[in-house]
Amino acid sequence: MANAKIFQAWALIRELAFEQLTVMEELRRALREQERAKGAGIEELTLAELVRQLDRGEVVLLDVRPAEEYEKGHIQGALSLPLGRSISAGRSFPRTRNW
Repeated sequence: MANAKIFQAWALIRELAFEQLTVMEELRRALREQERAKGAGIEELTLAELVRQLDRGEVVLLDVRPAEEYEKGHIQGALSLPLGRSISAGRSFPRTRNW
């Protein structure tokens, strides 16, 4: 009997999670459409396209995770700039493009 109750609870939690995923996806789509309407220029890239653009010097990728996480692994070519750290704190950025 206890196993049936555990399964029922798990099934309800799983169903709730899937419902929330759907809601989150709808919110993400609405936000993307709103940003496009404003002309914000937000562009989605695949990882492969991001790597190509990094290799060509077309983009600068800022990794805003804590430095410890960056050091454990990051996309090659990404620059570490943890949130809360000032850009002027000894960090220079490539001057090959207009910011």
